[in-house]
Amino acid sequence: MKKAIIIVIGLLLILTVFMIKTPNKKQKHSNNLVVSILPLKYLVSKIIGDDYHIEVLTPPGTSPETYEPTPKQLVSLSDSSLVFTVGLIDFERELINKLSKQTDIKVVNLSEDVSLLSGSCGCQEDKDSHGHHHHGVDPHIWTSPKQLKIMASNAYRAISLLHSDNKYYEANLHALLTELDELDAQLRVCSLLQKRSISSYIIRQ
Repeated sequence: MKKAIIIVIGLLLILTVFMIKTPNKKQKHSNNLVVSILPLKYLVSKIIGDDYHIEVLTPPGTSPETYEPTPKQLVSLSDSSLVFTVGLIDFERELINKLSKQTDIKVVNLSEDVSLLSGSCGCQEDKDSHGHHHHGVDPHIWTSPKQLKIMASNAYRAISLLHSDNKYYEANLHALLTELDELDAQLRVCSLLQKRSISSYIIRQ
């Protein structure tokens, strides 16, 4: 009897050690999100607050046209729960092709359901200065509060899949949408006065 008890205790100890050493895959990506460009960080952070660390792939001053992920950023990508992209910039498409080989990484295209403008950039600066090609589509959808609302809803849907019962994110989304409505109203007035120097996505509003 004593021998059987000793064996059972030994097995329990072995199982406990195994559970401690075995990584919890569900928690692997719990604290890291990635966005392709800086404006998306604002959008995502307004929804999630301080719950996640957000890594920006292309910091200010970096050209998306010549951008290549650093080894450190590749680690961040592999450890992230979600990767948020505009979905319209060249380097994002190349990145998505690479990440598609890693099935556990979820890429969120925030331009889904956005009504895109065809043609050139619509900005006064030369296209090359933006560091990416447009291929007949203006990718600067984040310059319009109206389009940002759609992008925010897309981001929230992806985030809610991680925390479907979290009312905090839903409340943050509604607050953000209200904030964007107010900004939209202000920009509508400005766009009437300065059409030539304002993003084409704002002018369309």
